[in-house]
Amino acid sequence: MMFVGDSVSATLTIELVVALVIWLLLSGATSVYAARLSRARVGWFFVSLILSPLIAAVFLLALGRHEGRHCRYCAEPIREEAIRCPHCRSNLDEGGADDERVPRWWKERPRA
Repeated sequence: MMFVGDSVSATLTIELVVALVIWLLLSGATSVYAARLSRARVGWFFVSLILSPLIAAVFLLALGRHEGRHCRYCAEPIREEAIRCPHCRSNLDEGGADDERVPRWWKERPRA
């Protein structure tokens, strides 16, 4: 025999589980969108999990695509002015000193 309180408690529990599953799915979708924008997928998943998937998606829309280049050896995103990849430690300065991506201070550095 069920009481009225048990029915309300069961309904509330089901609603909370459904809301949690929807929250997790939306957080996952936000992280996939972040990866498409060349942003950190796991970091944005946790941001959307803690704050809100909607807030995280709005931030991603405002930030836009990560403008940078990728290492030709490990394909990780790196800064434009990078000379050495911070991920695989590959030398990116194979174009020589006349390459326009190489900063002037690097070209004029004292050599041993």
